[in-house]
Amino acid sequence: MEFNDKDQFELSRYRWIIPFVVIVFTVSMIFVKCSSNNLKGYVDDGTDNSSSSTNSSITEEVIELKEDTTMYSDDNYNFRLSIPDSWSKVNGTGNNVSFVNRQTGSQLQVIVMEYDPQINTVDENLLTQQAVSNGMELREYSKPDNSSYYVSYCSSDYGFIEYSFWDYSAIIKLNFCVDIRYYNDETMNKTLKYIVNSFDWTKPDPIPSGIIPIFVSGGNYEFGFPEGWDYGESGDTVYMTNTNGSASFSVTVNEAASSLENISQIDYINYISQSKPDFMLTNFNNDGQKISITGEYFLNGKKINLQQFIIINNGSEYTLSFDTEEEVTSELAVTIQNVINSFKIY
Repeated sequence: MEFNDKDQFELSRYRWIIPFVVIVFTVSMIFVKCSSNNLKGYVDDGTDNSSSSTNSSITEEVIELKEDTTMYSDDNYNFRLSIPDSWSKVNGTGNNVSFVNRQTGSQLQVIVMEYDPQINTVDENLLTQQAVSNGMELREYSKPDNSSYYVSYCSSDYGFIEYSFWDYSAIIKLNFCVDIRYYNDETMNKTLKYIVNSFDWTKPDPIPSGIIPIFVSGGNYEFGFPEGWDYGESGDTVYMTNTNGSASFSVTVNEAASSLENISQIDYINYISQSKPDFMLTNFNNDGQKISITGEYFLNGKKINLQQFIIINNGSEYTLSFDTEEEVTSELAVTIQNVINSFKIY
């Protein structure tokens, strides 16, 4: 059975809950639009990250309810979840919708918003500060992967539970608000877990596994940090190295001195040779908006492969460099591709 318009439920009985829900949802409302200036498609390694199906199961236990459920589906964002029949649908705005339990007044609000890189900066410290500033206590927090987290807050009267899921196209939040009397209630917890475990989303632009999205506010850009690598910053450059030092990745942001249109292959060789005197260029492409190159040089007797990308956007020049020892270049191809695909300027 599917929800339709006649299933709408009058919320006026439960207006007491709205001010408290607004407080908690404030941290969720982040709106920064993504620029199309990214490197996706520069390198084709044969992998396809175009879509992914995510199920939000939070427990290995198979949960069964004693009541019937109705499937709620959102065809615009391709997600669905099962709602117990004792929960009634409430009018929402756009893709946002609410459900209220008739017996307890507990509420579920489904919030859909555009992807914002700031979601990747949310951690337990930030959420704790948000809770304290709103007179609440953070009870639980977990981040099971690179594109979801779970958090619960409590005030003296209410419990708030939030599940957030995202990809590069959207953020979807399942936010529950319950009377504090039901916060530790076994039946209520079982119902909430059932709803969350039923959430299924076909992600059109998933964040690849093995990388951690990092937003750099100074340069207003985002990139995927390979898990397990070392991270550092120096001036306008962020740099990463793998554990044995056989590969590195850096992003440098400078004020753009000129456009890229007139930079030739010879100009680039003269530039790169200042830092790598024995550099040999193997490929050069300049479409006027981006420069991409591959080449090689020697460092301490070892051949190093270089992939470099230069982009000018909003008066800034972004240089991405991947330096890998020749023997590890192939095994790191997927990691490099994922980092390239994840680079975005905002």
